[in-house]
Amino acid sequence: MIEDFTTLGTVGIELSVWVLICGGIGYWIDNKLRTSPGFTTAGLIIGLAAGLYRTYTVIVKSDIWESNDQKKEDQSSDDNKRS
Repeated sequence: MIEDFTTLGTVGIELSVWVLICGGIGYWIDNKLRTSPGFTTAGLIIGLAAGLYRTYTVIVKSDIWESNDQKKEDQSSDDNKRS
C-alpha cells in the first residue's frame, strides 16, 4: 500500500520536473534569440509529452491499479505452482 503512494508521488514529481525543465530550456532559447513565446510553448508541450510518457511507463510497469484481492490471488496461485 505504501509503495503505491510512493509510486504515485514520484510520478507527480517527475511530471512537474519534465515540464519545468523543458519549459525553462524553451524560455532560455526565447531569451537568447529574442523571440516571443514560441520556444517556451514548444518546451512546455514537449515537457508535458515527456512527463506523460514517463507517467504511463511507470504505471504500466507497476501493479498499482490491480486490486489487493487480485494481488493476493496472483500470489497464492504462484505459491501453488511452486509447490
